[in-house]
Amino acid sequence: MATLSPVRHFGQLIRRYLRSLVSNHDSLKENYILFNQIECIHPIHCDRVLKSSFMLQEPVQHICELLEQPDEMPQALLPLRYKPLVTLRHIDEQLYALKDSVIFLRSRCLRPSQRTRKCREEVQQVLKIVLREEAKAEGQIQIMLETALFQERRDEIEA
Repeated sequence: MATLSPVRHFGQLIRRYLRSLVSNHDSLKENYILFNQIECIHPIHCDRVLKSSFMLQEPVQHICELLEQPDEMPQALLPLRYKPLVTLRHIDEQLYALKDSVIFLRSRCLRPSQRTRKCREEVQQVLKIVLREEAKAEGQIQIMLETALFQERRDEIEA
């Protein structure tokens, strides 16, 4: 049985979390659409956003942990890890901000006010940012892995 190269093995680890990240993207997108379309937000809508954000945050943090451990990474990936890491950290920060806004909104969503409307707009904006950044991170991770595999193959041919 052939053993996996270090890049392929690391790629499998990251792709496992990446699949989870992508699968939660659809749920977050549905919530974004909902927050933009319905007139009155109810606590159940806020609960859905919170659940989606918690489910998205787990794979984001796992991928960050993998990328932040240079001793555990193949050499070919070290210089390529920074862009996806910065994007993922931005997503993580936005998810924390999203949770704070949604928790506030949930407690006041049935009592319309200027502050509630502003909070809803903040939630919509953060959802939009997270969706955009998640797609960006997915692409950056794919490019990082493909570039490292290419370099690994090139090194094998030259050796």
